[in-house]
This record gives sequence, structure tokens and C-alpha cells, in this order.
Amino acid sequence: MSPLLNYDPILLQLVLFTLIEHEKKIAVPITVSTDGMLVSGYLVSAVEYFHGLAAQMEDRGLSTLLQQKAREAADEAEEIARKFDNGILDSTQESILHFLYLRDAYILPPAMTAFAPGSGEGFWWRCRLNAVTGFAWNAFVEQNNSEECPPAK
Repeated sequence: MSPLLNYDPILLQLVLFTLIEHEKKIAVPITVSTDGMLVSGYLVSAVEYFHGLAAQMEDRGLSTLLQQKAREAADEAEEIARKFDNGILDSTQESILHFLYLRDAYILPPAMTAFAPGSGEGFWWRCRLNAVTGFAWNAFVEQNNSEECPPAK
């Protein structure tokens, strides 16, 4: 009998897919359960996550650091894609794959009785993959269809 995984392999595949295909700016609507909260938004690649944060933090002096993280994530994505194509990818050794990256995220605390998705702007959110206890293939937010990455706040 194989040991129980401490993460959902389908979520890992989604993270891998968004990373390898980061140039297509794929955004998967998703709601995850973690630490008794629901978090809803769009699963994006680490590259888009760091670019988006860099744009948001430009006036706070963090843009350079976050742009560097985005470049590192893009380099990692290329290396992971090569390993995946050659059948030698060990996802347990790729730390970038151990996180979910959400754009336009909203947190829904357990005691919340009403939720109005359009009542504010979402934000960038990151979570360890092994902290997710469940997920749904939808988001309680509407996708911004602009060509540019929306400035989550």
C-alpha cells in the first residue's frame, strides 16, 4: 500500500501546467479550503504571480526584488519543462511546485454569512500545496479579461 500523499496530485498537475505554460497566462478559477477558510481566485503561474506583485509594489521599493523572483521563476519553468518532456521530473524536488499562486483572491472566513464578490478588489495570494484540504473548480470572483495582468491589491 502506498503512503498517503500530503498534497492533492491534481492540484500539483495544475500548478505544473500553469508554470510550464506561463507564457499563455493561464488562469484557472478555483476555490480552496485551507486552515478552516475558503480562498477563491484564479490559479496562475509563479511567474505571473511575481510579475503582478512587482507591479503592485512598485511604489514601495519591492519591484526590483519581485521582478528578479519572476525571472528566476521563468528560468525554473524552462528547466522543469525540459525535465517533464524528458520524463525525469521529480516534483518533490522542485520547491516552486509546492505552492499555489492565486490572482484576484478573496478569503471567506468560516463565520462569514454573506459574500458579495464585486464589493472590493482581490489580491495576490500564495499557499503551500500541502496546506490545502479541498478545492472546487470555480471561483467566487469574475475574471478580468484584459490583456494585461490585473493589478490585484
